[in-house]
Amino acid sequence: MTVCKTFQQQKAFTMADDKPVAVDPAPWHTMTKEAVFEELGISSDIRKTGLSSEEAAERLEKFGENKLTEKEKETLLQKIWNQVNNILVLILVIVAVISFVTIFVIPPDVNPIYTSVIQIIIILGVIV
Repeated sequence: MTVCKTFQQQKAFTMADDKPVAVDPAPWHTMTKEAVFEELGISSDIRKTGLSSEEAAERLEKFGENKLTEKEKETLLQKIWNQVNNILVLILVIVAVISFVTIFVIPPDVNPIYTSVIQIIIILGVIV
């Protein structure tokens, strides 16, 4: 099996055991500068001369703009669901609801209102 130096050569099949085998292209970071220049079809003095307007327009059409793809933004409802989707957070929400209900059900002399309010504030602080 032969070692291929450029992407064009790597796309070709090599012979191993009389069966055609496709060779994966070498990663760009493993190639020499000269091999990269040859692969991209540019001269070695590209840093001094730059691309011509026609060549830049051609590459723009062929490869598209040099932009990162943007991640889809999460809506507020999705963020809330992602928080509540955890069983531990769901347990905390249930405890906060129970503490809220105890404000109205249990008399203040048995369970002072401020203790339930403090519990609710602490639980919501942990969740958020």
